Amino acid sequence: MSDLSTKLQNVGLNTKIIAALDESPGTISKRLSSVGLTPSVELAEKYRDDLLTTGGVEAYVGGVILHPSTANQTVNEQNAVALLSSKGIGTFVKVDQGLDTDEQNGYNVTKGFETLESLLGESKSLGAVGTKWRSFIAVGDPTNADYQTNVQTNAEGLAHYAKANQDQGLIPIVEPEISYAKMNPQHEGGAHSIDQCEAAARYVLPTVVSSMQKEGVDLSAIILKIGFVLPGKETVSDATPLDYRDIATRTLKVIRDVLPKEFGTVVFLSGGLSIPQSTECLKAVNAIANAEDPILSASYGRGVQSEALKKFGVSDHSGTQQEFLKATQTNANVLRK
Repeated sequence: MSDLSTKLQNVGLNTKIIAALDESPGTISKRLSSVGLTPSVELAEKYRDDLLTTGGVEAYVGGVILHPSTANQTVNEQNAVALLSSKGIGTFVKVDQGLDTDEQNGYNVTKGFETLESLLGESKSLGAVGTKWRSFIAVGDPTNADYQTNVQTNAEGLAHYAKANQDQGLIPIVEPEISYAKMNPQHEGGAHSIDQCEAAARYVLPTVVSSMQKEGVDLSAIILKIGFVLPGKETVSDATPLDYRDIATRTLKVIRDVLPKEFGTVVFLSGGLSIPQSTECLKAVNAIANAEDPILSASYGRGVQSEALKKFGVSDHSGTQQEFLKATQTNANVLRK
């Protein structure tokens, strides 16, 4: 086992989840506004303080993804990375710079390659165990040339990112997110069927894997962060609820069919699902998985923060921590042990 594989094993994702707390300053301002607060740097830092200092969360959280500004934040007279490390929690730093849109075809591409090497160095010097890079990909037609080009571009970017991480001794979280909700005016991802999502996953994931193999990425020492195979968000309602058994069966079959055996760790993103929905999807997948499957954990953002944020909105800081702890515990408890 390589040193990186050992480091990944120590994160403990067979029994714990990753909490994605990596919202940008702009995004966290929107979240604070959504609960009736007037956003400020100080308020955002206080919210992060509440989450990061939650007692007992280390029993359910093996890793936390932070925005670079939060990784440098001082919490209890130490930086956030050192605080988490003292609890036995590994820090992953978000190093992409968000999304840009190709003006010719409207598809998204991820920005940040010009700052990647410097952010990897900073993350390593802070004591982070790894970083994260996200691509956001439409549910498109795999036979369409523009779609093929966009998927290939994002796959090559993810592969370059992953190799650069491993060369620095860092664990990469490789995230090719396939759109669950509406993506942009040119390519609406929210109205697709579950069959279309599965077809996209069966095209996107092998393309990403192939690109990483060409780059010489050690597939046993990465975390692959993906979505469940889902129908588009606009198709889900009280009359047509999610079929968790079908979602789990399709998701696991895609993983078994397209991922090489070297993959040891897959984490799922909540991607616009509610807290109950994301937990039920995770529970359903783990219920039918077996020992030959990779670790199937979660890397949830809103899926562990939504209720905590509501408590923070009414200045209930104890309640904020209680809801965060409850959400992380609920999701960790459905993992295979």
